[in-house]
Amino acid sequence: MGAFVRAFGKKAFRRPLTEKEATRYTELALTTSTEHQEFLSGAQIVVEAMLQSPHFLMRFEYGPARRTESYENAAKLSFFLWDTIPNEWLLGLADKNELQTSEQIEAAAKKMLDAPKRRARWTSFWASGCASTAR
Repeated sequence: MGAFVRAFGKKAFRRPLTEKEATRYTELALTTSTEHQEFLSGAQIVVEAMLQSPHFLMRFEYGPARRTESYENAAKLSFFLWDTIPNEWLLGLADKNELQTSEQIEAAAKKMLDAPKRRARWTSFWASGCASTAR
């Protein structure tokens, strides 16, 4: 259950969970799974709890002094260029602290701009903007 909590939490919060968060959500899942005698009920309550958390609903920007800087940069790039949460590739770069320098961020942004995901996002953006100005 702990592996599920950490994997889902990393995607939902766009950063690794702290030890305290991982413990709290794992305990919640295990308690609920035990009460209902099924894994899925524990997993469901964790998903519901995380999706109601401010760490999912809002983007916190802590600044460069925090250990989460690479994850913050991954989220900023992803929301700006793709209009969605960071994918596994971006989170992998953050895991390796490869989104901290200007050069690293620029290289990631260039790769993201070449992705089909970007084309869909910006096509939608320009189409909605052009449609609203044509009225």
